[in-house]
Amino acid sequence: MTALKWITTEAKKLRKQQPKRFATWREYVTHASSLYSKKHKVKPIVRKKKVGAVKKKAAKKSPARSIHKDTKSHNVNIRVMSGDLKNVMSVLEFYKKLKTEISKRESVILDVQKRKKELVERNGLRWYNNWVKHSKKIVAAQKKLLTQVKKQM
Repeated sequence: MTALKWITTEAKKLRKQQPKRFATWREYVTHASSLYSKKHKVKPIVRKKKVGAVKKKAAKKSPARSIHKDTKSHNVNIRVMSGDLKNVMSVLEFYKKLKTEISKRESVILDVQKRKKELVERNGLRWYNNWVKHSKKIVAAQKKLLTQVKKQM
């Protein structure tokens, strides 16, 4: 006879002999499991119920903000910006900050190109070429973002 079968038959016997001893079937099975573990000198087989499990709170969803641009036809172009209205930076402010950042980065690129000879001697030609190429990619990506922001204004 397997351990599980022995435990279930023992639990049935206990239930017949003392029907009001435990409230649930699970308690009969745990008691039978403890008897089995004492008799055969093994650990109890039935899993114990977890106590004190804490449920995680669901994250609050912030309301979506939509910007409508009415074109003079029946079609309406709708762009949705998700996030809390208080925390979303206005499009105009973002546009201005992005424009200033692009101009700063372009001026740094020009300064580095003026000091090419000095930087190549110190860091090497490969470093200089990689730095300029990387900076130009960043400027191109920022300009692309700038055009997308301009469409939303």
